[in-house]
Amino acid sequence: MLRRIAIAASLLFVAQVQAGSDCQTTIQDDIIVTSKSVQIVGASGNLRILPDGSMLRNGKALSLNSEQRGKAQRYQQAIRQDLPWVKTEALSHLTSARQALDKVVVNTMGKESNIRNRLSQLESGLNKQIDKVLETRSDGVAFNSQAIKKVESEGQNLIQQSLGGILQDSINEMSRKKSEQNGDGKQMLMSLLGGLGGMQNGFDAEWKKQEQELNRFKGEVCSKANQLEQLRTNLMNSIK
Repeated sequence: MLRRIAIAASLLFVAQVQAGSDCQTTIQDDIIVTSKSVQIVGASGNLRILPDGSMLRNGKALSLNSEQRGKAQRYQQAIRQDLPWVKTEALSHLTSARQALDKVVVNTMGKESNIRNRLSQLESGLNKQIDKVLETRSDGVAFNSQAIKKVESEGQNLIQQSLGGILQDSINEMSRKKSEQNGDGKQMLMSLLGGLGGMQNGFDAEWKKQEQELNRFKGEVCSKANQLEQLRTNLMNSIK
């Protein structure tokens, strides 16, 4: 269950920006946003759109009519709004997942549990992975489509490593608590298993609370990805 929550919170943005199986759109272009322009690099070449709707393709200015310029403006405006929104929301959901798990750990293991540190370290590591795909720069933001597969792999490795440490910490901390109660071996084992089960149940309950919100976010990102693709298609068809 911990793995389920962590993957959902940390990699959800990748799956949805990339528009996975539940979305109609797959974004395959690299996108660089600055105050001066929006640059899209991919199958259609190297496009640069200025805030007023002017366009350059592979370094050459295009002659646009008012309708084409309007389509270019709407496309670059949507990109400027949507990319930062996706990153902000993804990080927010990741933080919410960590806080929910932290609450379960405090209730079942105590405030001094090292599991809390592991959760914070995992969140920090996954934040760095997110920044590799949606990179915040001093002058804007960049979407690096080619980084997605690597980030998915590295993110899952981080999660797996953390899970191993969390499980070991859980066993060690519960064993230490039970040994202090001076019970016999059988009682200690049963109590240990019961403690692990209690934490698992806590994770299950927290997941159910967050699942609806995560699905809502997923739907919103799919919708934005589809809208961006429609704007891109309309623009490209108009300048052929």
